Amino acid sequence: MYFMNRKTLRLLCTAFIASCFGLSAQAQPLTWVKRSGSGKLEYKRDANGNRIPDFSMVGYRQGEELPRIPKKATLRPSSGDRTADIKDAIDRIAAMPVQANGYRGALVLKKGLYEVSNTIALKNGVVIRGEGAEDGGTEIRMALSGSGVVFKIAGKAPVVDSSSRARVTGDYVPLGAFSLRVESGHSFSVGDRVVLTTERNAQWLSDTWMDRLSDACGGNNWNYEGYTMSFRRRVTAVNGRRIRFDAPIVEPIESQYGNAYVEKFSWKNVAKNIGIENLKIASEFNPKRKNDEQNSSTAIALSNAEDVWVDRVHAHYFSRNCVRISGNVSQATVQNSKYLNPLSKLTGGRRYAFVIGGGGKSGATMCLFKNCFADKARHDFVTGARVTGPHVFTRCTATNSIADSGPHGRWAAGILYDNLVTDERFHLGNRACLGTGQGWGGVNHVLWNCTTHRYIAQDPPTSSMNFLFGCKGGAYSWNFHKPVFPSHKPAIRESHGKRINSIPSLYEAQVEDK
Repeated sequence: MYFMNRKTLRLLCTAFIASCFGLSAQAQPLTWVKRSGSGKLEYKRDANGNRIPDFSMVGYRQGEELPRIPKKATLRPSSGDRTADIKDAIDRIAAMPVQANGYRGALVLKKGLYEVSNTIALKNGVVIRGEGAEDGGTEIRMALSGSGVVFKIAGKAPVVDSSSRARVTGDYVPLGAFSLRVESGHSFSVGDRVVLTTERNAQWLSDTWMDRLSDACGGNNWNYEGYTMSFRRRVTAVNGRRIRFDAPIVEPIESQYGNAYVEKFSWKNVAKNIGIENLKIASEFNPKRKNDEQNSSTAIALSNAEDVWVDRVHAHYFSRNCVRISGNVSQATVQNSKYLNPLSKLTGGRRYAFVIGGGGKSGATMCLFKNCFADKARHDFVTGARVTGPHVFTRCTATNSIADSGPHGRWAAGILYDNLVTDERFHLGNRACLGTGQGWGGVNHVLWNCTTHRYIAQDPPTSSMNFLFGCKGGAYSWNFHKPVFPSHKPAIRESHGKRINSIPSLYEAQVEDK
């Protein structure tokens, strides 16, 4: 049971007072997205064709329900280091034939304690399943002298075929579009795995104001060459020079800011069809020196993986993460999981409970965090630099938060925060000198029916934008970087302070429409 702290109580009081006396007693009419007469969602497009992106394809196999994989091996608890036993069981299942569904089978760990001392790597087609994430279920405990990560899902990076490169044509491709035009003579066909890459130039750096960070912060680690971003997609239709993808454009493509191009890629060594479920994962720690960081950092780390999941995992006593997603992860689902009892110093990199790490040329895409919970984290639901969406955090809750949720810095693109609740702040804007000069945290983000203690939400000074719909929480200012930066335009807001009951969850409504 989690008891209400002062911030949580203050948040609830603020919401109650707002509902009685202020903050838009009546919901404003929606314009950017609303229900049509048929019940489907209807989207507005601005003068440039920009619209709210569709996020319905995120998660395992683009939103499929997680499968129940049959048991192929069982382990029972016993004393001593069980690392070798668990690895051997995984290897035995990995040697079995792949079934038609892409899986080999599940390793079931019966209730009880399993002590481990090294990272356990999962293999393709194998699921590891416990018998409960609560006390009394199945507990994996990393030894104090063990490695920093308990479970790892990791393959190798995709290989890009640069000979297939075709330049994107036209001056502008709008936010939310599923298709674009490329130069003639391309070789793309339906089913191709492709990467859409957008380059930057000095004009982009100037128009985003990030060339001013050196004056604001006394140092500047933004440069336009480092903000090339690559978005992985699959081709779903080809009509001459027009190519259609399986996921939308989550940042407008503007020729004035640099070239954009599409290339094929192959991914033979991807980690695929892997699940971790129904486990308590804990780190041993020294009770006399709780925050000396001898404990492990991360319960589960994902990289170079596709169609994988984490379900019903509770992580205790870790200094950094319950689940960390990093480079080249696609279509991962993390749901019904918790980050509890963290032990660490309260400084950089610690207590990022559920995180999508930095990307750029190797970014994650189409990942889903659903029904997750964090307590006493610093950055509960967070993204790093140059994250390449779409991604979704939906129905996630943070209590006793120490710092903000949201994009943590350096231009994450295309994230939906849907029904997020936190007793701290949400920061969606120019973070300027925070950290090592984080600058613009995120662009083309959508916040839907979120409740925070307070928030900042700004639009960047380009054609990118940010949106708040049906969100509650007090605004706070962020003025320490003036007068170096001009006045910041607020994010687009509709039904502010009043929940949108006609569309309780944008993500769920988009899935229904799919």
